[in-house]
Amino acid sequence: MVSRIKSSHSTAILAVLFALAQALFPAPVFSADPSTELEADLSTAERANDPLPQEILPESEPSQTESPGQDSAKQLTPEEQETIEQAVLKREQYKQIIDRLELEAGTDVYSAELIETYRDLGFAFYTLEQYEEAVAAFDKALQSVRISNGINSVQQLPVLQEILISNESLGDWEAVDTNSHLIFHINRKNFPVGDERRIQALNELGKWTLRAVSDDQIDGIQSSAGELVDLYKNEIRQTEKLGNYDGKNFHLASLYLGEARAKMSVTKEIIERPLTDYMMGQPQSTTTTRCYLVRLPNGRATQVCETVEVPNLDYYIDPSQRQYQEISRNLNDIRGAISDAYEIVQTEEAYTEKQNSLLLEIQQLTESYNTFVTENAL
Repeated sequence: MVSRIKSSHSTAILAVLFALAQALFPAPVFSADPSTELEADLSTAERANDPLPQEILPESEPSQTESPGQDSAKQLTPEEQETIEQAVLKREQYKQIIDRLELEAGTDVYSAELIETYRDLGFAFYTLEQYEEAVAAFDKALQSVRISNGINSVQQLPVLQEILISNESLGDWEAVDTNSHLIFHINRKNFPVGDERRIQALNELGKWTLRAVSDDQIDGIQSSAGELVDLYKNEIRQTEKLGNYDGKNFHLASLYLGEARAKMSVTKEIIERPLTDYMMGQPQSTTTTRCYLVRLPNGRATQVCETVEVPNLDYYIDPSQRQYQEISRNLNDIRGAISDAYEIVQTEEAYTEKQNSLLLEIQQLTESYNTFVTENAL
């Protein structure tokens, strides 16, 4: 288990570590993360080209080809035009299949065949950029999966991912946020601590949350970065308690980096927060008594005192000090998390793609940290 480094370092000290890492482990070029794409068996391109039973083909093809988004001015390539024509045809075919299956099913309207056909219909709508209709079709499939397999079943994960992607295309960020949390919740319910799928689901939730916070896509989303930190801390704590298993170090490193990214988001929010949030009820001014001598007409002097209002220096100084202390604690935690990740990754003897990928993440996060510190004169 790696202990969390809490001592303060110079802000750019980690750059030395990563210069060494680059020399020891030159980072290769990596392809895009496949987890951000639909699985091959769920791709709209494959679904659009799958053969359908000939007996349910409509008697005549539609006389007009629909364009995505109904944008008649959009210029399409022959390949795109063919894809759209196929999607229009299959949309009508899937509707017919659903009508037939629901009629034949009677009370058993949650059959696997019907679920898959609703998904096929959703892909046809998605191809035509009819995203609201796509979400509705996928949601029909989702409800059937839940009734057939349970509210927390893993079988609904592919459908939830399809709904999430459709909502992204719609720009419905509230729905994207809800589905991102639900996907993580189901993975956490079904897979134990240390399972790759559980960690990947948390990292995907983390990416979405930090993007939403950065772009201010949802009202009040800023607090979600702090909640994300707690999720990572809890997952790290539970993973550290596990006995050694293959890939544990890489899992911990990934979680440490996720925690560091979330802490960076929290720290940026702290810097942007007004000092009035740190005033803790301090009055802007206070009163003091001032005394001075006054000479009387008879030549004698007497002391006269009065109460006057003066600025309260604590009102102006303490808030900035409290803000700086909070920023410093977060920066120290970020350095500790990055250092922990680097320490356990470099202990791995095998020279693997995963190792290089994590070292590259460490380097990029360190550069972001150093830039942040420099730009804010911290």
